[in-house]
Amino acid sequence: MSLSVLSVAFVSLAACGNADLKPSSDGPTVTASQALTSHAKWSGGAASASYGTEFGGTYVDVSENASGGTRTAWLSYNRWSVDPTSKTCWTETYPPKGGGDPITVEICDYTRRSWEYGYGQIAAADFSMKAGSAQLATSVANGANFYIETCTFDASTQIYACTNSGGGAIALTWHKNGESSQFQNGVSENTYGKYMWRTTGQYRGLSADASGTAFGSAMTATGWLSSSRGGTVSKDIVLAPKP
Repeated sequence: MSLSVLSVAFVSLAACGNADLKPSSDGPTVTASQALTSHAKWSGGAASASYGTEFGGTYVDVSENASGGTRTAWLSYNRWSVDPTSKTCWTETYPPKGGGDPITVEICDYTRRSWEYGYGQIAAADFSMKAGSAQLATSVANGANFYIETCTFDASTQIYACTNSGGGAIALTWHKNGESSQFQNGVSENTYGKYMWRTTGQYRGLSADASGTAFGSAMTATGWLSSSRGGTVSKDIVLAPKP
């Protein structure tokens, strides 16, 4: 018996080198030797979206801070992709339970992968939200108020390489779809490669359909429309613990 399996295991980029400085959209710039790399406040509306295929995926999160009398907007994203030409396959043989002929399994994976991380402040006018919908139209590049890092990993050489390159245009529209809702009170953490996205506070969210373009590609995704409901939520990005 023969089976074929495609492996898309996620490889941590915690070993990647850090840039000397990373901006904070709310507070002072911090050094790479510190665990906290970015801090922002969310007071008002927020929208997020994610999608993925065998060859890559994108996650986008944008929020507003309407406290303090001046409205600001903060954006973070991460992307990953594989080099389709780096697909490698091999076979492994397993003894079947209860006897019989050995089972041969073909396993395939990609040896070259890349990750791109971006976060920081964008123009407040680039993000708008009203009951049941939201719109984001912005373009980002590495600079004083926005940090971008692109890392590649080649499993055949076990070499990581990171540069401050990447970015581009994002144009997304969200509409609530009535499928589900969520309530968060406390700390929520999600790790993507070498960074952890941490949200602290209380907010409610409605499921939404998101569509548009991101970094030159069409994007049809699932997402959320959320509200801090008059409170203030902290949004931090920190270096993920090394494995």
